[in-house]
Amino acid sequence: MVKRTDIQEQELLQRLSEGDTVAFDRLFLTYYHGLLRYAKSLMPYPSDAAEDIVCNIFGHLWEHRLRLNISTSIAAYLYTSVKNKILREINRDKLYERTTDRTEHIDIADSIHYEPDNILQYKQLDERIRDLINKLPQRTKMVFLMNRNDKLTYDEIAVLLDISIHSVKTHMYRALLFLKSSVYIK
Repeated sequence: MVKRTDIQEQELLQRLSEGDTVAFDRLFLTYYHGLLRYAKSLMPYPSDAAEDIVCNIFGHLWEHRLRLNISTSIAAYLYTSVKNKILREINRDKLYERTTDRTEHIDIADSIHYEPDNILQYKQLDERIRDLINKLPQRTKMVFLMNRNDKLTYDEIAVLLDISIHSVKTHMYRALLFLKSSVYIK
């Protein structure tokens, strides 16, 4: 016997694969808050990273909507995706910590004498990222810099710019997607 909710989920997935933004919005509104709470509960420290992860999951869902093959419920798929993404982030952070522990946290100014090639690479990457940030649309750039440089939360940015929290999340998602794709190209 097929349950009504299974039929509704299949219809929603079908509409999503056809590019129906209303179906995507429905998924987002249905699952976002629960996924965010779940992500925050899995994070080892409080940060806005949970919001970034959940937004990235929805971005991935939209970008790969034509190739989706969800054999479980949508909820199970989304919650598993969030858990796996957080575990990858935690493992990446642990790898970074092990790497930086070996270098004994040498200050960049002090390390010029130790590793000039690494300092040059760092400066080139930093300059490239700054150029890419300057290529962002004005509002997206403003939201990104307020979050990353000024350390403002999404809620604070929404209040300051008089926009919705969802608009802030969209700007951050677009900025991060652009920066990630542009940095990895070269």
